[in-house]
Amino acid sequence: MGCMSRFRFLAKIIVKFPFVVNLLRSVWIQITLYSNSFNIIKFQDIVVRESKKFEQINEKDSNYIKLLEVLYLLRPKKIKEDEMIRIGPKGEGGYVLYNNVEKITKLISIGVAKDTSFEEDFSQKSLGKIFIELYDHTDRPVRNLPSNFIFHSIGISNSDFEDPKLLSLGTITKNSLKISDISILKIDIDGAEYLALTEIDPDIYKRFDQIIIEIHDICEKNISNGKLQSIVNNISRNFDVIHLHPNSIEPWINVYGVCLPKVLEITFLNRIYSDIYIKEIPIFPTTLDYPNQLNNEMILGAFIYPEPGKSINNPN
Repeated sequence: MGCMSRFRFLAKIIVKFPFVVNLLRSVWIQITLYSNSFNIIKFQDIVVRESKKFEQINEKDSNYIKLLEVLYLLRPKKIKEDEMIRIGPKGEGGYVLYNNVEKITKLISIGVAKDTSFEEDFSQKSLGKIFIELYDHTDRPVRNLPSNFIFHSIGISNSDFEDPKLLSLGTITKNSLKISDISILKIDIDGAEYLALTEIDPDIYKRFDQIIIEIHDICEKNISNGKLQSIVNNISRNFDVIHLHPNSIEPWINVYGVCLPKVLEITFLNRIYSDIYIKEIPIFPTTLDYPNQLNNEMILGAFIYPEPGKSINNPN
């Protein structure tokens, strides 16, 4: 086949199957430019041991160690896939969590804006038995909601006193939950988490079975100031990560030499359920995942980083 014939053949493919070309292009970019996004364990071990000298700590190295501490806390646990469930749409607004929906009595969702597709799907899957409280001071749902929904035109902050439209998570939890509630917390507040969640008492989170949080602006600034570390550390006191998914609406970003998604959707499970974990390494995306943007899935792979200062192969 001559050069012109090959060109015409490729042109026909591009015209007829543009989505295939976009998908191949996305995969190729991730392989060539962001190869460490696959996070293969052995490769990450080499990154940790070879690319940085822990004994020569300067400001950049100390921030790199802060990053590794966050990534170590985000090491996911594996649950059998038939025990997981996707709730919400196949794309933006859908999340994957442990399937104990039939036991949940209360969902607190902070930062819903106009879109309540996740919450409505959750209500349907629970046959309307769950009570759902929505919080957002910036916008309000566009659809009429069932009687088991309550919308509060209130947002979240680190204090109850700075703004009458803002309450702390502790106060929201106290006002919304009964002692008997088995509950889930979902937070998607477009970066405001760095103000609202960095000084949370970890015991507040213990009231929930699962926490779904979308963390934005994963970057060097929020590593160096310790805010990302504070958020993850406070939740991780009593929870394990069971699912990760990059939000492909935002790009990959280089953070102290590690390629990471700028926005990461995380599902945490209370350790009271730790007996359901299996001894396998989860690989992302899973069959329950869908890209936030059509044909633009981000391959996270095995998100396994060693504890700072230790090798995966030689943890001692």
